[in-house]
Amino acid sequence: MKLKLGDIKLNKELTPREGVNKSAVGTYENCFKQLPPVDVFWIEGKDGWWLVDGWHRYEAAKNLGKEEIEANEHQGTFDVAKEFSFDSNLKHGQSLSSNERKEAAKLKLIRHTQRSDNWIGEDCGISKNTVRVIREELESNLSIDRLNEFIRRNGKKYPRELEKKEEEKPRFEPIKIYHDDMLKLLPKLRKFDLVVTDPPYGVTDWSWDELDKDEYFKNCKQWLEVIKDSLKDKYHFFWFCSPRYQAAIEKLFHEIGLPIQSRIVWIRRNMAEGSKAKMKFVDTWEMVLHSGNKPLSFDKEWSERWFDTQIHAVPQANFEDKKLHPTQKPLALIRLLVDVGSDKNSRILDPFAGAGTTGAACQQDDRQCVLIEVDSGHVTTIENRLKIKRQR
Repeated sequence: MKLKLGDIKLNKELTPREGVNKSAVGTYENCFKQLPPVDVFWIEGKDGWWLVDGWHRYEAAKNLGKEEIEANEHQGTFDVAKEFSFDSNLKHGQSLSSNERKEAAKLKLIRHTQRSDNWIGEDCGISKNTVRVIREELESNLSIDRLNEFIRRNGKKYPRELEKKEEEKPRFEPIKIYHDDMLKLLPKLRKFDLVVTDPPYGVTDWSWDELDKDEYFKNCKQWLEVIKDSLKDKYHFFWFCSPRYQAAIEKLFHEIGLPIQSRIVWIRRNMAEGSKAKMKFVDTWEMVLHSGNKPLSFDKEWSERWFDTQIHAVPQANFEDKKLHPTQKPLALIRLLVDVGSDKNSRILDPFAGAGTTGAACQQDDRQCVLIEVDSGHVTTIENRLKIKRQR
């Protein structure tokens, strides 16, 4: 049905999001006709239609001067509406931050206390250990009862003590960090399903990035050839590069036999380069070249995750996603690439690990990942960030 924007009511308690991303709203304005309807609830004891999913679409409609918007109707209690909102935002739209996912887990623990930590963690995109910490906090605050048994997704019950025993069992090491040169190490390792990497661009003043153009492209060709040999028959590969060298790098991809499937534009307006330039427009984006030969794991429902333009802030010292490396990429962006390019059984590689952001994404999503970094100082940063030790 169509609803007048003025008839739709808003309540911040009905969304896990900490605020509206204005850049995302701008993106939605440009493709508004392609967007799905928003979701609204008629909540028991409250008059009117309350928005539960589609806040960015709602804001885009307002900015475009729309009087009405397509909407899906639902009915239920406030708690049901809130859970619907949290579930919808976990499945699609702008990626939720770590804090927002924890809030979603808290809601599920309150409404579904008997569900296992693993079940809730899978639904919210966080580890079962994180869920366990949240559960224990809620139990200590008497917000939920302390249970002696949980229910798995398959409906089977098991004692609480068993979860602790399972945690104590030796498991494969999900994240490995090597202090080594990727050209030397990669030929010795097993092949990978997904590579996500941010190699040196050859455009900064950092010592590890100081190469003349010819030497840089020669290195890139060597790197790409070794990476190609490390890929499984069915794979995905995401490579960050500077707009300045995108065309030349893409040519190398074709020469080596890595077909380009997507050109993803990462917009980083909070870190504009050349802001005092007079001879050119200010740089606010970087390119991610995507090669692959199998379907990506997109959500079934249409969302901005499908778009080849992604808007994420550059990590800063005062952000939750703290800056630990001069050219660090946003965790939310890397998580998106890991999520759509892999599954739980995938082996993932980042041969230029930097601050270990690919490892952090894999750690949060329970993926197996190999990180390679030639700089010892950056390896120490990764060890501290991910609480792991380098391979000997």
